[in-house]
Amino acid sequence: MNMKLSLILLLVLFSCSNPKPRDTKPSNEIGTSNKELEKINGVIEFDLQNITGNSNPLAIYNPDGSKFIEISGVTIRIGDTEFNIKESDEKLLQNQIGARWFYPEYDILITDCMSETDKFYIIQIGGSSKYVNKHDNRLKYYSYQDFIVNKTFQLNKECPLREQPNDTSRIIDSYDKFTSFQVVEFKGEWIRVKPDFELYGSSDLSGWVRLEKERNLQITNINFSF
Repeated sequence: MNMKLSLILLLVLFSCSNPKPRDTKPSNEIGTSNKELEKINGVIEFDLQNITGNSNPLAIYNPDGSKFIEISGVTIRIGDTEFNIKESDEKLLQNQIGARWFYPEYDILITDCMSETDKFYIIQIGGSSKYVNKHDNRLKYYSYQDFIVNKTFQLNKECPLREQPNDTSRIIDSYDKFTSFQVVEFKGEWIRVKPDFELYGSSDLSGWVRLEKERNLQITNINFSF
């Protein structure tokens, strides 16, 4: 009897000292933190240089908690397929991921961000909602205004230059289509712009552009510093 009791006690002690590994998959976390804290209009900028140079993987999740993509070092896993983020065809990766801007050669990965929970940013990739850990210091949220304020960009027919900040104002088209503009003033969902001073110097050309519409960024032709 004493031997049996001793064996039982040993088994209990062993099971307590060797607990089952915790499931680190965030499916339950996503499910329990699905209540949006607030809707936010902006972008998430990933520090791709830090991510690919770090042994700690970064994952973007589907709403059910499964991994949409995982970046570990220079390897990016999309579903069951692995790619070298630095050597694979850039257009192929762009099509596979569907981020707003993705230029892995230049360490650029930027997605739209429409809302957040207590633990996750809810981002838009390829027209679908995905989740990413908001407490990971390798990514940063910017409002559309903060993101665009120090950028230069080109305009197009879908995002025209207007005399006044409204959609019925006359369109200004007296400039070359490759002209780079910069922000000089914010007014609600509109920005007043002028040609990039560093490229063109002082200019009398000025007008208004819609920055966002229905919580979507309208300016897409951003000049990134490569």
